[in-house]
Amino acid sequence: MKRRFFKRIFAFALLLGGLAFLYWNYFVCQTQFSGEIPKDNKTLIIFDFDGTVADSWKHVVRIMNRIAPEYGFNHISHENQENFRNMELKQILKEIEVGTLKLPFVVKRVRKEMQKNIESIDIVPGVKLLFDQLKKKNYSIGIVTSNSIENTKKFLKRHNITNVDFIYSSICLHGKDKLIKDIMAQASIDGEKVYFVGDEVRDIEAAHKAKTQSIAVTWGFSNESLLLQSNPGYITKKPSEILDIFV
Repeated sequence: MKRRFFKRIFAFALLLGGLAFLYWNYFVCQTQFSGEIPKDNKTLIIFDFDGTVADSWKHVVRIMNRIAPEYGFNHISHENQENFRNMELKQILKEIEVGTLKLPFVVKRVRKEMQKNIESIDIVPGVKLLFDQLKKKNYSIGIVTSNSIENTKKFLKRHNITNVDFIYSSICLHGKDKLIKDIMAQASIDGEKVYFVGDEVRDIEAAHKAKTQSIAVTWGFSNESLLLQSNPGYITKKPSEILDIFV
C-alpha cells in the first residue's frame, strides 16, 4: 500500500515538473528580434542589457520585494543585496526560495512590472559615450537581453541611443549562448571577432559556450571576485575601459 502511494506521489511530481517544463519552454521562454545583424565581417560587440547598459538592479529588487508575498518567496533585505552580488543566480533563487515551479511565473511578472518602471531606469554612466565611440571606430553593436524588445527600445530612445544594430530578446534566464551562436551564424562571423559584454557569471559562461571573446563588467549584478571565477577574457570597472580593449 505504501509503495503504491509513493509511486503515485512520484508520478504526480513528475507530471508537475513536466507541465512546468512545457509552460516554461512553449509559453514563457520565447525569443524576439529587432534590427539587422551586420554581415560585413566587422568586429561585433554584443552587450547584455540589465546591469550592463541599464542601471536596473535596484528596480529589480524593488519589484521582487513587492511581489514576494504574492508568490510566496523571501524578501530581499538591504543587507542581503550586497551579499547576493557574490552569488550566482541559481544560488540567489535558492536563497529567496524561488523554486522551479514558481520561476516562470515570477520571471514573467518581473518583466511585466519592468515595463512600468522603464522610464525611471538610468543608463550606466559612460555607456552612451562608449557606444558613440565604438560606432565611430566602425564596430557593430548588438544587445542580447532577457528583458523585452519593447522595454529595451523605450530605454534606448529615452537615452538617445540610436547606434545599436539589433536587439535579440529571450525571457529564458539561461541559454544566451544559443542566441549568440545564432547571431554568429547569421553574420557568418568567427568567434574571435565577437565580444560579449556582461555583468553576471552566466553572461561570461554564455560567451565561453559560444566560443566568443568575453568582457566582464563590475558595475552590475555580480561583483569582481565572483566574475573572476568565471575566467573572463577581460574585466572592466568602467565603460571607458572597454574602449581601451579596442584601441
